[in-house]
Amino acid sequence: GLSPSESSVYNPLRELFHQASRKIFVGSFASSMHRVQILLNLAQEVGRQVVPMGRSMISNIQLALDLGYLRTPSETLSSIENLPTISPEKLIVVATGSQGEPMSALNRLAGNEVSQLHVEKGDLVILSSRIIPGNEKNINKMADNFSRIGAQVVNSRYKQIHASGHGFCEDLKLMINLTRPRFFVPIHGEHRQLAAHAQLARDQGIPKDNVLIIETGDVLCLSHEQIEVQDKIKSGRRYIDEGPRNEVDLNVLRDRRHLSSNGLIIVVLRMDSVTGELIKEPELISRGFVSTENNEGLIQETRSSIRRFMGEIKLEEKLDESLFEKNLQTHLKRFLRKRTRKRPLIISVTLPT
Repeated sequence: GLSPSESSVYNPLRELFHQASRKIFVGSFASSMHRVQILLNLAQEVGRQVVPMGRSMISNIQLALDLGYLRTPSETLSSIENLPTISPEKLIVVATGSQGEPMSALNRLAGNEVSQLHVEKGDLVILSSRIIPGNEKNINKMADNFSRIGAQVVNSRYKQIHASGHGFCEDLKLMINLTRPRFFVPIHGEHRQLAAHAQLARDQGIPKDNVLIIETGDVLCLSHEQIEVQDKIKSGRRYIDEGPRNEVDLNVLRDRRHLSSNGLIIVVLRMDSVTGELIKEPELISRGFVSTENNEGLIQETRSSIRRFMGEIKLEEKLDESLFEKNLQTHLKRFLRKRTRKRPLIISVTLPT
């Protein structure tokens, strides 16, 4: 079928706006300027002022105003700096973060992390967007936080306050028949959706050889006569470290994940460089694994395990530094895994005397 018109959300939103007696918070996609225009029109109708929040929302609205895509009286649109002058029953906040993104404006409002503005009991929170699969947990958590404050939360499951920005089957057919492209490359969605879109194009008369599905990293070569993939470049996620802004190696990331979930234990051994015997008790330093003060029993068992290990291996193994370190780490990993079901990163330091 055809996707609902953006105008279909006007009356449901209008009804909510007229019912609200205190502040109204609307979460929406920052790219949806038509939705913002509807909110501005309704704000003017009910005599409220609109304050955008979130970097992308503020910049997009300003850009759309400069280009003439948004039209509103100057007294309807305000800014965060003017919040102290706007009474609660006259305020509408249009914010980013309808998907529960951790650092978004709406989520920060739900967590009471915005110093200039607080959500209060009796306020209305409207999530004017759909729940994108995978974001359910974040959105539900954010909605629960609003509910704990005492705000009323309304989403598109219960009221027609969102219209999809994605074309349905008949919309896509119409676009193909209006433009009659020579070549067709679907570019949005999972592979099964790309395949369905490609088949739709073929069903509308686009020659089979002129319809191509490409993957991320494919180099597409397009001419008047043909379309083809000529090469593939390396693509995917790149992790940039804070500070020097250098790319982080995947092995470093793996170690960081391991440390965050299992912690670190450092074993310091003082050994006789001739006999290989321990001169002092093994010293154990734990970071993010267990508290040495509250787990003295485990620490003592680990020291005893190290002493048993030292008594079982040959002198040649003790004097071979790399072999000794490898065998000691293997032994401790097995012991600690059995005792704690954790696998901390183990670093051994041998101090020969």
